[in-house]
Amino acid sequence: MKKIFLNLLILIFIIPIYTFIFLKPVKYGEKIFSGHSTTYKELFRLEQLHLAITSLHIPPRWAVDFYGGYGSPFFNYYPPLFLYTAELFALLGLTFLNSLIASITFYTILSLLAMYLLTKHLFDTTTAIFSSIIYLFVPYHLAQLYIRGAFAEFTTFAIIPFIVLFGSKLIQTKENKYVLFLSLFIFLFYLSHPAIVLFFIPISFLLLFLIWIILNKTFPIKIIISYIFGTLSAGFYLFPAIFEQKYVHISDLITGYLVAPKHLVYPFQFFKRKWTMGISVFGPNDKFPFTLGFFYIIIFLICLIIFIFIIKKI
Repeated sequence: MKKIFLNLLILIFIIPIYTFIFLKPVKYGEKIFSGHSTTYKELFRLEQLHLAITSLHIPPRWAVDFYGGYGSPFFNYYPPLFLYTAELFALLGLTFLNSLIASITFYTILSLLAMYLLTKHLFDTTTAIFSSIIYLFVPYHLAQLYIRGAFAEFTTFAIIPFIVLFGSKLIQTKENKYVLFLSLFIFLFYLSHPAIVLFFIPISFLLLFLIWIILNKTFPIKIIISYIFGTLSAGFYLFPAIFEQKYVHISDLITGYLVAPKHLVYPFQFFKRKWTMGISVFGPNDKFPFTLGFFYIIIFLICLIIFIFIIKKI
């Protein structure tokens, strides 16, 4: 009875309430906020994607009206998952603006649900409720949406917990259905934001390795198969993006202002409490908030102490 009550509480109150709080700055049906990557660009991208899809140009490669009508192989290189999701809403009859908002709402709810399911699997329902809310309001998550307007990167928050969840279940049970689920979310992860993939895939292997150590199970080869299958499934996007770079000015993305080492974060910036809406600049005087959040630092330290205590008992 208690389990049923908690599940109803989550479905009826927690998910809608915290989704509403998180998305309160979004003006439904009117206009949408504009971050560093302006929403008007995203609207134009969605319109071009819709034009390609309705013209049966599948998978989309060419944005026909880019650069004054000369066109661009934009969809060969831009992470497509967020726009694909928005396009589904557009095909259902929503305006392009409302389709973007619906996609943002969908990935907000999914990220909340993903972390809830992961922590419920690893711990208990109470921990899962607390963790999912904490996860939703991480400053970096807020910054990606409301300051950077990085919708593609925003989607990764909804995908990452599922990779760890189904990887963990595959280690525990070795059931083939979890090979399918894990492969699916690896596939979606590649479509969401490849740069985050390069960073997180090794971390996900490490997390699953730790889970394997803790559970004292035989490490299933199916984990590796799932990663390979998920990667190959995303080949329609990955292979052109990798092997056709010579046909575009990809070097423009790693020169001048965009040189990554010039934007390395100074340690003290993680602890700054002031929230600003500017951009990253060279040196320590950034106007972009890199803060981890005082509350989150305290939570991390508490969890670290608990983790060390548990490890010592083992």
